[in-house]
Amino acid sequence: MPAAWSGRSKAFTGRRIEMTIRWPLDIAHSIPTNWRQRLGATFTADGVMHLGIPGVMHERPEIGRYEHALGPDRVLAFVDLIEQQKLWDLPAAPPRGPDQPMALVMQGRESTMRSKVWTLDALPPEAVTVFDAFNRLVLEAYASPVRVVTGAARWLAPNFSAREPLRLEFTVRSKGTETITIQDPMAPQPLESLVQLMVARVVPPPGQAPRATTVNIAPTSLRRPDLPRGSGAQSGQHLELAPGEEARFGATCSMYLSPGEYQAVLLLNTGTNSARTHVSGTLALDLSHINIVHP
Repeated sequence: MPAAWSGRSKAFTGRRIEMTIRWPLDIAHSIPTNWRQRLGATFTADGVMHLGIPGVMHERPEIGRYEHALGPDRVLAFVDLIEQQKLWDLPAAPPRGPDQPMALVMQGRESTMRSKVWTLDALPPEAVTVFDAFNRLVLEAYASPVRVVTGAARWLAPNFSAREPLRLEFTVRSKGTETITIQDPMAPQPLESLVQLMVARVVPPPGQAPRATTVNIAPTSLRRPDLPRGSGAQSGQHLELAPGEEARFGATCSMYLSPGEYQAVLLLNTGTNSARTHVSGTLALDLSHINIVHP
């Protein structure tokens, strides 16, 4: 792919323009459900949007890779929007630390590259316009999953005693057109478990601020009810799922919660792997409200 490509005259926003475009175009920004990674897309001259989503967005419990064919004209229209907003002329506001939420726009590679970086709390209005348009394209790209993992979680009872463990099940499924790989949450982990449960009271006690309690669910507290008894999980550190295939896990954990109504989310870290099929990120699965009752 050439570093620069001279586009034909295109009619955008009621006018005709001549553009010399540096390819590819990269857009990325931090997301609240996975601060360690960024949602990012690469737009290429053939009109394809190559998108990676590492955390749940737009209330869709799925993460992974998408390849959405927008067509050359629509990609050029998005490039033209960036030019209209004069993003390359705006002052940058780089993050002051590695964990600060940020947004990035970059065109070209090596000697032809130009880029702008801002923290999310210092985005100029022109950049907000561009990222609003970008996120509309992200919503559209959900229709073109390639290597994507999705899931759901449910409690095994509507109520639990304050003295008994919490019991739930969650399912992960390969949604895209290609086989995926994630780190097996039941395999021994060197540092921390891949599964966490975050729980918070729906109505905090008077005088107390809302506060979430998080607990790690160890591999030894997981099981595979979808497999024949005694067969065990897949051997090795990783779980491979063909398109449409799913895996179901049971989980048990103790949190010592006071009686009341709670809301919860299950967080599944898909781990690390150098394989092309690996889906990287954190899948967040909402659970229904649950009641903790007096023993």
